[in-house]
Formats: sequence, structure tokens, C-alpha cells
Amino acid sequence: MDIFRLDNTVKHYAWGSPEWIPKLTGKPNPAGEPWAELWMGIHGEGPSELSAGGKRLKLGEFIASRPAEYLGEETASEFGNLPFLLKFLAAALPLSIQAHPNLEQARSGWERENRAGVSERNYRDPNHKPEIICAVSPFTAMAGFRPPAETEGLLSAFFSGGETARALFGKLAAALSKGYREFLSVLFGLDGEERRTLDVLAAGGPEDTSPAGLCRRFSLSYPGDPGVLSPLYLNVIELRPFQAIYIPAGMLHAYVHGLGVECMANSDNVLRGGLTKKHVDLKELFAILSFEPRGPEPAGALPVSDGWERYAAPCREFTLFHLEHARPGPARLAESGAAVVAALRGDAALSVLSVDGTERAAAVLKQGEAAFVPRRNAGESLAAAGDCSVFAALAP
Repeated sequence: MDIFRLDNTVKHYAWGSPEWIPKLTGKPNPAGEPWAELWMGIHGEGPSELSAGGKRLKLGEFIASRPAEYLGEETASEFGNLPFLLKFLAAALPLSIQAHPNLEQARSGWERENRAGVSERNYRDPNHKPEIICAVSPFTAMAGFRPPAETEGLLSAFFSGGETARALFGKLAAALSKGYREFLSVLFGLDGEERRTLDVLAAGGPEDTSPAGLCRRFSLSYPGDPGVLSPLYLNVIELRPFQAIYIPAGMLHAYVHGLGVECMANSDNVLRGGLTKKHVDLKELFAILSFEPRGPEPAGALPVSDGWERYAAPCREFTLFHLEHARPGPARLAESGAAVVAALRGDAALSVLSVDGTERAAAVLKQGEAAFVPRRNAGESLAAAGDCSVFAALAP
């Protein structure tokens, strides 16, 4: 049994922060590039690497050499390889409004687009993408449709100035009365002049995280995009550090601002619905979207043992744990699934301990570093010691 240090891929998406992930990892960013995400896993677009047996290997290749040993027979049989991706996510600007298909929709869409030979794909793989985001700084997100009456009240206040604005409100309110499907159809069907009206109205909003303030911020980055109104019809959620939300299939959402830890099933299937210059396929988005007014409730982690806490995520691929530790002795986590462990703060002394406390493997992770820990034997524990804060994503 070994603990394998990982070298991980940074994604430089335009919405990323040039400061947060470099500060976390202690790496320079002299060009001031946006560091949006740090990926820890086997995803083909940014696989982690490790050293084993004198060789440099991608994590997925390493696991595939002995999947039953590293993952356990059941997980290896069900998924073939590590079934999740862990990330540090640093949103200085809002991500696109998006939703993800369920497993059946993903498989069907993947096969349909393969048969059609389309070049601009909605479905890049046959998998679903359940995900959980846990804030490590104050974090603003939007997720799920508001109650229609609430949306109508916000729209009325937003479109309060002048005859043109009131006429546009009437058009959108009439559509909203027929449900969110009709509302979004009308919103995205607005002509150029109507879209310019949205930008003019948004320009007068306050610079804060109120719905009107977010509309203003979005209008500055995405003029002419109907998604600038999204804070008026999506629930705006303010997460405190170590609060989390789980995003199920079909829920329209966007991450707006903050540093967080995200865990998700391995998939690139994203249907976009605004605040983006990328491909938007409204017909396919509507096919996978849930139009029911509901949103996720922010939740803290549930105590497990020895200071470890678990975030509820009703999916098979992963369970996310967090440990805030300040005492010298090890804090044990009894769950045995293969793990990716990331240090958020301090030096984390990781180990695998047998029932009698014998140390079977050990490594020290500095802030921003990560490691892969293969599945433990019955009775063994994953443990961390030192003044540290760590996240651990475990496979089943």
C-alpha cells in the first residue's frame, strides 16, 4: 500500500481568478493568467500524473493496470476506473448558465449524435454529471427556478422605468404565467432592440449581489445576452465557507463568484443557457431541463468520526469528506473507497492505519497538493494529522 502524490492540471478559463489558485498552490503567475480550475483525477482533458515503479504515468493508466486492486472489485467492475473528478474552482467572473443531463439522456444523446456525425456536439460522452460545490470562501451561486410569483415581482421592479420597459415586462410576465418553458422561449427570442433595453436597464443596478446588482455585473460582461436577467428567475444562493449545494441533473445553475471545491462524475456534458459565447442549443436544453420551481438548500457537512465530516450527495460515483484538524494525533476515516485527498490549509500528514494503529503508508501534503490513496483493506483507515484542512473524495 502506497500513497501517490499527484501533479495536477490547471485550466485557464477566462472566468477564473489570477490569484486564488496560485496563492493556494504557492505557484507564481507572473503573466496574471486566469487560473479557473485545478483538476485532480483521470479526466482525459486534464489527467493527473504520478510516479510509480520508476515511471511517470497518468493516474488513469496507473489505475487501469490493476483496477481491482486500486479501486476494489465492485467499483472496478461498475466503472472501470476512478469515477469522479475533484477540483478547486476559482470563479472571479460568472460561469455560463447550464444544466446537465441524467444518465439515460446522456447515453441517448451520445448515441444519437454519433449516428448523425454532428461536429458541434452537446454530448461529449455517455455519462451524467451530478456535482457538489463546497465553498471555501464566501461563494455566490445561482441554482433552480424561483417561485413564479417571486420572479414576477423582481421583473416588475426591474422593468419599472418607462413605457418601453413596462411593455417588455408585460411580454415576459405573460409568458411566465404559462410556465418557465414559455418564459425562457420568449426571453431568448427577444430581438436586438429588446436585448439592448435589458442592458440599459441593468446598467442602473447597484454593485452588489442583490438580483439587480448581479444583472448589472452580467450585463457588463455579456451585453445583449438574455442571461443577464437570470438573477431574477434563478435562486441566488450565498454560501458561507464549508457550506455546500448539490446540483442534480436538469437543474439550471451557474457559479458566480468565489473559491470552492467541486466534485463531479467524469463527464463533459453541458447544455448552456446564457452568459456565454459558446454554443447554446435551446431545443436540447429544454429537453433535459426540469422547469419545476425549486432550488438546493445550502448545507453543512454531517459528522462522521474523529472530526471528519461528510457532504450529502445522492449519487453513486463519489462521496465528499472534509476534515478541519488542529491536534497532533491522527483523525481516522474508516470508509475504504479509493480516494483523492487535497490539502486546503497547512501540512497534512496522511497515512493508512491498520486496526492496531500500524502505519502502512504515509505522505505529507502541503497546502494545494493532492494524492491518490488506493482502496484500503477491511479494518484499515485513511488518517490525517497536523494543523490542517483537507478534502477527500472517495469512490464507492
